[in-house]
Amino acid sequence: MKFKLDGVAGASSELNDALKKIDKLRRKIVASAVESIALDAKRSIATHQSKGKTYKKENPNRIHTASLPGFAPNQDTGELGRSIITSIYNNYEHADVGVPEGEMGERAVKLEYGTPQVLPRPFMQPAVNKHKVKFVEEIEALEI
Repeated sequence: MKFKLDGVAGASSELNDALKKIDKLRRKIVASAVESIALDAKRSIATHQSKGKTYKKENPNRIHTASLPGFAPNQDTGELGRSIITSIYNNYEHADVGVPEGEMGERAVKLEYGTPQVLPRPFMQPAVNKHKVKFVEEIEALEI
């Protein structure tokens, strides 16, 4: 007994095309998520969401109003917001968003999580939380 299947090559080609479209959508979702997280983190710093203690600072001379604990840090020189970057690698399998290691990275960690002397002023985690559910839903919707 013999069975003949015709059109397998065409179905295989259609499946490959579908997989390419899914991969393109996955890349778009990942890129959009990390850029949205970075933008929201930067925006939370720049918008001065709360007003705490006001300080006179030097180098350069300026007045800075700190944020209240639990709110994103208020922009001072703008360096923290400019330091937030995104990286996508390994064929969009991994993505990073945040402040790179170094002096500004150390400052970012202290602001995000606090220190024994200063309560946290989170700016990255709220941005991640805002976009996490949408990201997971969009990725899960790609499943075949």
